[in-house]
Amino acid sequence: MTDAAVAPVHKSPKKKTSAKPKVPAAHPKYVDMIKAAVASLKERGGSSRQAILKYVMANYKVGTDLKAVNSRIKNA
Repeated sequence: MTDAAVAPVHKSPKKKTSAKPKVPAAHPKYVDMIKAAVASLKERGGSSRQAILKYVMANYKVGTDLKAVNSRIKNA
């Protein structure tokens, strides 16, 4: 027998495991949090990113990782 005459072995398809349902976040969207921060800071010349970050960290449950929250605020 040659190698070409051997039929390929078919694997049975893997069954997908049921994914856990997503839990909604304990805070609003970052865009909404930024709007609230700018409105409550009431700075006439505009609010700095650091001031917005400090407000969001103090008033919402976004976690304690400063870098992650900062990057999400930049994207929003």
